[in-house]
Amino acid sequence: MVKKVLGSLVVLSMVIWGGTVLQAMGGKTAEGKSEVKETKVKMSEAEIRQYEKMSQEEVEKWWKVRREEIWEQLVKRYKGDEKQAKVEMELIEHYRKKLKPQVPSLIKSVRKAMKDKTLCPPDYEDMRLLDLGRAEDPRGIPVLIEVLKTYEVAEARVQAASALGGIKDKSVINALKEALNDENKKVRGSASCALALSGEIELVLPLLIKAKAFIFLKDLGIKEAIPAMKAALQDKDIKVRLEAALSLINLDPDNSKVLIFPVLRDALKDNDKWIRNEALCCLAEIGDRDKEAFHLLKEGVNDKDEYIRRTTLRLLERLGRKGNKEAICLIKEGLNDKDEYVRDDALKCLKRLAKEGNKDAISSLKEALKHENRNVREESKQILEKIEEKPK
Repeated sequence: MVKKVLGSLVVLSMVIWGGTVLQAMGGKTAEGKSEVKETKVKMSEAEIRQYEKMSQEEVEKWWKVRREEIWEQLVKRYKGDEKQAKVEMELIEHYRKKLKPQVPSLIKSVRKAMKDKTLCPPDYEDMRLLDLGRAEDPRGIPVLIEVLKTYEVAEARVQAASALGGIKDKSVINALKEALNDENKKVRGSASCALALSGEIELVLPLLIKAKAFIFLKDLGIKEAIPAMKAALQDKDIKVRLEAALSLINLDPDNSKVLIFPVLRDALKDNDKWIRNEALCCLAEIGDRDKEAFHLLKEGVNDKDEYIRRTTLRLLERLGRKGNKEAICLIKEGLNDKDEYVRDDALKCLKRLAKEGNKDAISSLKEALKHENRNVREESKQILEKIEEKPK
């Protein structure tokens, strides 16, 4: 299942690199042509080649504009939560700072590998193209486009498209559109996702919907995909139904709850623990504001699998942080679980909440000082001492 991946455009495009979307993405007609219409070229090849000759000053000027664009996108994606947006921006800047000095040598290395036909060899994780994308440096654009257009190894073209989608400059649009006609479906899929990341969502939305790339569309906040997501709730594949449910919870919670809950109830009864795990994660998205969702989420506390019980405790911690007292009570009950790892996770959840000043969590830890389990008693005492809440 496609996992939720939040953050920078590069982090988000990990959805692409993981291959889940790509394996489903076709997008060609019987004649082998892309279903997407050709549009006007935005920049000439000569103009694009000039990017590689940029001075450090020009690169920084480009980044200043680019950074503002990314920040606006992150704030929008996190619905105004600037704290979360800041975390993701720091991650982007971390990679940029780390990789920027390497850009000239990366470009040189990629060109040599293209000439020697050693770029992205089988059974070897070649990170050079992806690093050029994460560097957020326009100087890497010309060589990435060259790889995408001319290199014979499909995996290299896939990575080049992903990297270009991460950089998101107007110069990459035309090359990505041309890649929608690539003979390899993974390359077409990567180009489609990269175009979506580059703001050309209307161009590739039909392809992404066809690929059932709902998590990807949800992370981009594409509400135009809501009708397709609702239809996918009837898909024969439970994983597709769950992805559609999670996406709708985020994009259209009020109007889709009636459709979503039957899917989640079925998923909680599935024999596959990972299906149950995903269902619980879906429920946690709205468990703080919907009683039925919280009621279903509580079922995870008694799941037969200890991993699911541990996941449930961590999800309840999130709700406890939002003021849900019952969630903290359920975490406290986890201290009585027969599995020591579940008990340990319950203590960790209470510890984090207590360190944040949550009075209910502190009270639960004080009660645990009288617990029948010696380890629980000692760990609770240590936690309380560390947060300077001395037991009486």
